[in-house]
Amino acid sequence: MLSLNPSSQVLKAFIFHSTLYLGMSTLYYPCEASIFSKKAPFFYKAPHSQFASGQLSEEELEAKKIRTETLSAFQVLWEGKEFSFKQDEIVREIQVAELAQAKMNTPLFITPKFSQPAPGNNLNSTNKIQISKDEVVLITELTNSNWAQVQKLSDKKNSGYLPLDYLQSFSEDTGKGFTITSTYLKENANDDGKIITTIPQRQTVKVLAWEKNKVLVSYKNFKGYIDPGLLFLKADFANMALHKDKGWLQVKYREGFYLKTSSENLLPINEFKAFVTNKYRAFSLINQEKGPKLRSRLEIKNLQGDYWSVSILPEHGEVWWKKTSLQSTELTSSESLSTEQILKRQIYSMAFYPHSQIKGLISASGVFKTMDGKTWEKIDFFKNENWPVAITNNKIWIVGHYQSINEGKSFEPFIRWEKLSQLVEDKYSLTPKFLKLLKLESKKEDQVEFTMDTGFKKVKLTYDCKKALWQIIKN
Repeated sequence: MLSLNPSSQVLKAFIFHSTLYLGMSTLYYPCEASIFSKKAPFFYKAPHSQFASGQLSEEELEAKKIRTETLSAFQVLWEGKEFSFKQDEIVREIQVAELAQAKMNTPLFITPKFSQPAPGNNLNSTNKIQISKDEVVLITELTNSNWAQVQKLSDKKNSGYLPLDYLQSFSEDTGKGFTITSTYLKENANDDGKIITTIPQRQTVKVLAWEKNKVLVSYKNFKGYIDPGLLFLKADFANMALHKDKGWLQVKYREGFYLKTSSENLLPINEFKAFVTNKYRAFSLINQEKGPKLRSRLEIKNLQGDYWSVSILPEHGEVWWKKTSLQSTELTSSESLSTEQILKRQIYSMAFYPHSQIKGLISASGVFKTMDGKTWEKIDFFKNENWPVAITNNKIWIVGHYQSINEGKSFEPFIRWEKLSQLVEDKYSLTPKFLKLLKLESKKEDQVEFTMDTGFKKVKLTYDCKKALWQIIKN
């Protein structure tokens, strides 16, 4: 049996091979998949209670469920702190889109609700009208914060409903407006213009034209002018925007009638023809005490939201719990190697627990874990690919752009590539051609050092896993 003592010749060979092959990483883009372990859900007295009241199988909780609707909440970051928002308390980029792409093959639904808990077996779907994955559809109306009425572009007679989570924004689209508060719709662009009607908060309007720093919109059967400061627009969610003369530009934010670019230029918004939006961005529609206020810009941590169901249990009364069966995928291992076998492979990257010669990770045509120093089990989620790996002093596992806080039982993506791109651009005044992850190295406490290729130079960054904070290391 070969020892994994750090002072051994074998481990020195590990280090040599790791250094030799670390430059071969092909991690360019984040993956949207999120892997969760399959287990009995915990239940709580209220959503986001600090402590669980108990644990019960999902089948038993389903049998005692008292209503079919679920609450969806989003965990967001604002000024470095985490807050919880209900779905109707924020506006997301998909809610200001006019055109959207389907994330999956799906039938259209007759009404904006699921008639069964599992969407895949829903009796509410028309079944006759199918939407293909990546097909572009027209959003005609937001029914509520969860559903939209859509039409097929190929045949506008074919319409129905889809959950917003089934859709993603389409860039070749300037989008719609979404009212921040109730606002007057006026006959002309003057401040003293005659009032046509009042548009309530959380309504979508179609943007027709801009005039005298006012925007001409259509709302139901009315046309008129409103202040653009009372609307969220697709431009508010944009990272990139297509200018009619200058091509694609990186943008920071909107200032009324103008978009501010990364080069600090202010350009009229009506000169842009398309937007690439940031799906992690949201804006607050409420004022939270000691938290975000109306219009505050937020960063979403969990794109799918936290879905809660409600059941009644003896001795507990009404309890809240999260469904796991619809989205969970159990991590599997199809291959197990001995230490002798894994040493015969080219070692791409490796990491061990602090002060341990036993527990660790190795990337060698697949990612393998060991808890006893003898047997290495393959984590099938990472297939046969080579990924940089690291383990922090507080035992957080990092594999490429995924992290695990439960010793590999589940992994979730954590790198926000658009934020890293902006960080590099702000530091070096150059837009990265790409971001390629080359190397990971665990540092003190929960910090990991990343080496990235940007296309014009290699840069080093530190990531604090606990604070979710990135910093560029000065060369």
